[in-house]
Amino acid sequence: MLLDVITWVGILLSLVCLLISLFTFCFFRGLQSDRNTIHKNLCICLFIAESLFLVGINRGDQPIACAVFAALLHFFFLAAFTWMFLEGVQLYIMLVEVFESEHSRRRYFYIVGYGVPALIVAVSAAVDYRSYGTERV
Repeated sequence: MLLDVITWVGILLSLVCLLISLFTFCFFRGLQSDRNTIHKNLCICLFIAESLFLVGINRGDQPIACAVFAALLHFFFLAAFTWMFLEGVQLYIMLVEVFESEHSRRRYFYIVGYGVPALIVAVSAAVDYRSYGTERV
């Protein structure tokens, strides 16, 4: 019981902070850059993943809903880790390039940031779709 309360309070606090961050990245035009695009997408992935966790954590008794929530959680948390990786790539690029590039890398960031996790989840589901879900059902 206490663990449930701590989980809910922690995730709700995290969601509020993520919303404030998203508001800042979306509505202040002076902050539009490749680096902030990465931050914004990281916040979006974490917000969706944590929201899905809160909604789907008690769906273990419904096999299809449980599998769908498990696959979506897998995708969005993988996407969050991928965006963190892209943050490291962007920092490396900023160290190596003396002058800022004239072309944006956002298209490549989006392809990697969402494409790689989608590919991993698709392959995982194709190899063993029954691994998404729980044994309690």
